[in-house]
Amino acid sequence: QQVKDAQLANDNPSRHQEQRGNQPSYLNQEQRGNQQSYLDQEQRGNQPSLQPSYQGQRKAQQVTDISDAHAQQVLQTYGEDFIRLVPIDTVLLFKLETRHVIGRKERDEISRCPDKEEKAVKLFDILYQNRTADDFITFCQLLQEHGVRAVQQFGDKLLSEASSSRG
Repeated sequence: QQVKDAQLANDNPSRHQEQRGNQPSYLNQEQRGNQQSYLDQEQRGNQPSLQPSYQGQRKAQQVTDISDAHAQQVLQTYGEDFIRLVPIDTVLLFKLETRHVIGRKERDEISRCPDKEEKAVKLFDILYQNRTADDFITFCQLLQEHGVRAVQQFGDKLLSEASSSRG
């Protein structure tokens, strides 16, 4: 078996891939031909990505030096808008949990609140009292990725205000 494995390793790569049955390769990016992911966009179809959008990544890079105090200040300033505009639904809560902004217990507590306003207040309190500026940035990115323009603009506004209050 070791001789056969050694022969496979020295064979030409395409023959090796045929014998492996086109299993995914664990090669580094150069060896993969600079592919971005195992499945490209066509192969994934229209499956949503859990990764932040390029726009969100770019904006986060611009504001990574927001302090916790600045994030809290912006949340306090826009608290009423937060409660009115932020869509507290299972999708947002799942994304916040997936990106480690909130935990499962907190997600469940928010979900148990009887109405939208109480859910928003609960999330606001968690972000304001117990989270870092990085969590604030992630939250804003999720708002920017939302399907409703007003929610996207609110995410932009929060990040913009927090980054301009740095100075």
